[in-house]
Amino acid sequence: MRYLTKIEMQDLDERMVHQYKIPLAKMVDRAARALTALQRARYPTARRVAALAGPGNNGAGAIRAAHILQEEGSEVCVVLSRPELFLKPVPKVKFEKLPDTTMMGVSEDATDEELTALMERADVVVDGLLGYGVQGEPYGEVRRLIALANKVATPVLALDMPSGLDPDEGAVHAPVMEADATLALALPKKGLQDPSALPYVGDLYVADIGVPEVWFAQEEVPRPPYGEDGYCKIAAHRMVEV
Repeated sequence: MRYLTKIEMQDLDERMVHQYKIPLAKMVDRAARALTALQRARYPTARRVAALAGPGNNGAGAIRAAHILQEEGSEVCVVLSRPELFLKPVPKVKFEKLPDTTMMGVSEDATDEELTALMERADVVVDGLLGYGVQGEPYGEVRRLIALANKVATPVLALDMPSGLDPDEGAVHAPVMEADATLALALPKKGLQDPSALPYVGDLYVADIGVPEVWFAQEEVPRPPYGEDGYCKIAAHRMVEV
C-alpha cells in the first residue's frame, strides 16, 4: 500500500479538481458514503452518532455522513468547532442541506459537561475536525473537543486521519484524537504508518473518492481493492497498545 506525503496528497487533490474535473463536493459525497458503510459494518447496532465537524473539507465529509445516517434512521447530532460563518464553501453547503430535524450546534455554546454527556450517549463519535492540512498543535475548540472525546468510552471513527496527527511525521502534536478506526481518503497519509501514530489510528481503512485509473497507472501506484462499499481494510496496519 502506498502512503502519501502531505505534498503528494495536495497534488492529487489539485489534479482531481483541475485536471480530471472531479468536483470537490463529489469527492466529499463519496467519502461520506464510504464512511457510513464502514460505520454500519463496524458498529452494526449503533443508532446514535455525534459528528464533530471542523470548518474544512473533513468537516464536510462528517456533516454529509451525518445527513446520510439520519436518512437511514439514526439519531445524529452535528457539533461544529466554529460557527457556520467560518465554514468553507463545501462544508457550508452540506451544513445548509441538513434537515431541520437534525440536532446541531457549535461547541463554544456548550459546556464541557454537556459535550461529554453528548458523546457518552452516542454509540459512535465521527471525527471530522482536522484533515491532512493541519499545522501545529490543535488549539481552541478543536483542542477541547479532542480532549473531551478522548475521555469517554465511545468509539471514535476518524475521517482521513485522527485530528491532531501530523500527516507526515505521525503523532507529534498534543492532543491527538484516539480513534478506534480511521478511514483514510484515496490513500493513507505517511504519518499514519509511523510507530508513534499507531495507538491513535486504530484499525486503518482506505476509501475510494473517485481517483481515476489513469492516475494510478501514471504514478505506478497499485489501486486499493476498495470494493462495492467504497472502502477496504489495510490488513498490514496494526494498532499498538500504549
